[in-house]
Amino acid sequence: MINILHITPHLGGGVGTVVLNWLIKEKEINKDFNHRIACLEINKNSMKEYLDLGISIHDGLYFNRPLLMEWINESDIVLMHWWNHPTLYDVIVNSDFPECRLILWNHVSALNPPYILSNRLIEYSDRFIFTSPVTYETEEIINLPDYLRERLGVVWSSCGTDIFTGFKRKNHKGFIVGLTGTVDYGKLHPDFIKMCANINIPDVHFIVCSGDPQDRIKEDAEKLNITDKFSFKGRVPSIIPYLAIYDVFGYPLQPKHLGSCEQAIGEAMMAGAVPVVLNNPAERYIIDNNVTGIIAVSQEEYCRAIEYLYHHPEERTRLAKNAVSAARKKYSISRKIKAWREIFDEILHHDKRHHTWSDGKYTTGSGIFIESLAKYGEIFKKYIRAKEQVDEENLRLSERDIFELFKSNSQWYSNNKGGVKQYLRIFPDDFYLKEWNKLLI
Repeated sequence: MINILHITPHLGGGVGTVVLNWLIKEKEINKDFNHRIACLEINKNSMKEYLDLGISIHDGLYFNRPLLMEWINESDIVLMHWWNHPTLYDVIVNSDFPECRLILWNHVSALNPPYILSNRLIEYSDRFIFTSPVTYETEEIINLPDYLRERLGVVWSSCGTDIFTGFKRKNHKGFIVGLTGTVDYGKLHPDFIKMCANINIPDVHFIVCSGDPQDRIKEDAEKLNITDKFSFKGRVPSIIPYLAIYDVFGYPLQPKHLGSCEQAIGEAMMAGAVPVVLNNPAERYIIDNNVTGIIAVSQEEYCRAIEYLYHHPEERTRLAKNAVSAARKKYSISRKIKAWREIFDEILHHDKRHHTWSDGKYTTGSGIFIESLAKYGEIFKKYIRAKEQVDEENLRLSERDIFELFKSNSQWYSNNKGGVKQYLRIFPDDFYLKEWNKLLI
């Protein structure tokens, strides 16, 4: 029996669905691997359903570092689920791991900060696996030395197709444009409501299912006086009844969003809800334009595309049929299990080794935050030097550079998503994090 330890900040959102569905399926078909999950944070949602199925899940390992190190030592393979999260980076940069075989599975595109890759991060791992080929487009990977490039690979992140067994679409009134997933403007396009208002369909209705706080999106709908066109459902027990009535899946994300495989798009496609998205890198690896959905090059084209699908139901039927077929192959868990088995079998031929980020330790939240940003951390280092040296001119220039970095991507303004606000939640007394938070205006 091969013991595999999964280390993840938490099991919420799409990552949780991807990991848990994988391990449930693997437990049914593969007895060679024994998986155990170490969550650094306390999971917000109950894990009882998965514990009852025999999945080994343990919370709060961030607060019990000795136990985490003990489990790493006992494991044949350690699979770390990576994205920029303060608890994960604290563990990475401040822990001397016992000898292990360490794989990092990158769950984001990593095209833009604060989710960013570095040579050091890839060198820290034995294998660095992407969820989508989109990550090969990052500047860091394009310029990666050959000896590190050998560690790379791709395993498409998939939630599986089982929930669509016996799935049937339902008749309904009107024309429904649905959205399931995030409504955080760090990822969803900030003009989402404006785009909805610009869609000229007489009986259109928008349904939004999201576990995120929806106050802001509701407020935007109220400002444009279109709340009567919306149903804000919040978190729902199952998305299946909603996907069964979506005619179109309208999912316009902001240009620098963090996503890679976008489980929400995959699920919509499997349900025959035609996806209409904006022309962002990650979406181009999911949707074949005008074959399995529509990729719009502008907000205006996004609106007109949805109108086109309303007026041409035969085209909607064609795209939906293609989407179902393509997505059920792309998001197959069996395909993912096979890919991981090949990686596990290969890495077991290598000896375990030590994994240490650096000789020093990072005792402050701001120091850990800087490490997580790779080359972009230099801007924040300059700020600290100017502050310590009481250099007003360089302090002003550093503040300007930080402000410009924040303005470059709405993701920085999210309470999560690897930015200052999230690090400040974990390190609330950090002086510099509090100062940088003031620049998020």
